[in-house]
Amino acid sequence: GPVLFREALANSYNIPPVELLRDVGVPNFVATARSMGIESLKEPPGFYGLALTLGGGEVPLLEMTHAYATLANQGQKPRLTAILKITDSRGNVIFDAQQNQLPAVNALDARIAYIITDILDDDQARVAAMGYNNALDLPFPAAAKTGTTNDFRDNWTIGYTPGVVVGIWAGNADGRPMIDSSGLRGAAPLWNSIMQTIYNDPEMMQSLWVNGRPPANGFIQPQGIELRQVCLPSGTGGSSCTASRNDWFIVGAPIHGNARISYNPNMGENLGAWTLATMPLPADEAQRILDTQPELSNGSKIPRPTECVINTTNPPENATVRLYLPVPPFYPDEVKARQWAQSTGYRMAPPAVCPLSVLRGSPSPTNTPASNGE
Repeated sequence: GPVLFREALANSYNIPPVELLRDVGVPNFVATARSMGIESLKEPPGFYGLALTLGGGEVPLLEMTHAYATLANQGQKPRLTAILKITDSRGNVIFDAQQNQLPAVNALDARIAYIITDILDDDQARVAAMGYNNALDLPFPAAAKTGTTNDFRDNWTIGYTPGVVVGIWAGNADGRPMIDSSGLRGAAPLWNSIMQTIYNDPEMMQSLWVNGRPPANGFIQPQGIELRQVCLPSGTGGSSCTASRNDWFIVGAPIHGNARISYNPNMGENLGAWTLATMPLPADEAQRILDTQPELSNGSKIPRPTECVINTTNPPENATVRLYLPVPPFYPDEVKARQWAQSTGYRMAPPAVCPLSVLRGSPSPTNTPASNGE
């Protein structure tokens, strides 16, 4: 069924990132990863498949932690250094990394970095898969992500505050599988312990100061993002949204991708839903529309539609205006989504506009000619 991006990322659900990578494209994904500090993906983008988003490319812990440092640094990739300071036997400073620090490199839009950080710092969002009071919960703002490879060979947890990034890998040196050990149970407790040790130690906290200033107490919100109301799937089906939540969006950015439809849905009034004027579809017209739909390799296609869309700003008086679930842009996903919606009682946006035969049998709105749906 449908899932919010926040829920998918926070709970480490596997299918949404695969579908997102398919939409974004492997070349764009690899380019962004490289810009954030992941240098081990040296093969041409065509070498990697969609499994790349689930660990299909081997990346060292240092590079992964470097990429998360870019998120912590508001999209600015910091320069790596293994030596913080060199002093002689008398305590004279020979080298100080802070005084010789190269400027960070702009690698990611600060607005995107903040939204991802806000999700990874959302303790409530990950309760569904990880429960309450899990090892990622800290008494101060901290964003974190776990990971587990097949056969429990690798456990990962990487997380950060505005002042420090900590990456944890847990596993056997010879690559043998562990027994039922996940990133949450194997690596996250170590990450939690290290983070709390740092923040409870005044001397360690002093080492996080930069240019005489301590790190911020919380993640800094950049300009150009806004909280907007999102209609939840359970809030669709009627003329107004009955269940919603607020989430961050980039100001002016597109909200929905392009679906395989021939009409222009109203996407702006209720984010997460399409507001459409529709009419019942006679059985013969429904079958005609169904006959034009592609058939998947397994012989399945979308269920026979029961409604059609009035693609005009002046719908007939007997049209019904309600909120529908958006149509996935990839047809195989659309087939599965429509089958799910039909079995659970949800309404997904109809696949086609109303034919003339349906429109001609409808009374026109007051003082407005009947629309032909064009």
